[in-house]
Amino acid sequence: MSITFWAPKAPSSESKFPCLCEGDPQCSFCKGTGEEIFSSSLGEFNVANGSGFAIQRWLGFPEPDWGGTLPLAKLEILEQGLLSLQEDPRRLAFGADLHFGSNQDRANGYLTKMLALVRVARKASSPLSWG
Repeated sequence: MSITFWAPKAPSSESKFPCLCEGDPQCSFCKGTGEEIFSSSLGEFNVANGSGFAIQRWLGFPEPDWGGTLPLAKLEILEQGLLSLQEDPRRLAFGADLHFGSNQDRANGYLTKMLALVRVARKASSPLSWG
C-alpha cells in the first residue's frame, strides 16, 4: 500500500507501455489496444503508507489520513513552511513517532518533491491531494 501526493488540476503527462495481453479485446487494462496508458500529474509522487503519514505530520497536519485535499488558499502557507524547513534542516530530524524508516537524505528528497509539487499546484490553481 502507498500514498500518492498530487495536484488534480496540474498538467499531466502520459506514459505508454505494451500490454501483456498482446491486444486481447477482453483485456480490462488496454481494452484490446495492446497499449496501457498511465497518466500522472506534474510533480506527483508516491511513498509508502508510513512515509505518507509521517510527511503529513511533518507538514503539520494534526491527524494523518489515507486521503484528503488541502485547498489552494492554504498552499502559500504550506510553501512558506516548507521553505523554512529547507533553511533549517535540523527540523527534519525524526523522533520516534516521525520516522520514515530511512535516512536524512530521503527526508530531504521528500521535502524537495513536496516543495516542487506545491509550486506546481499553485501555478495550476489546484488544491493539493493525497490518497
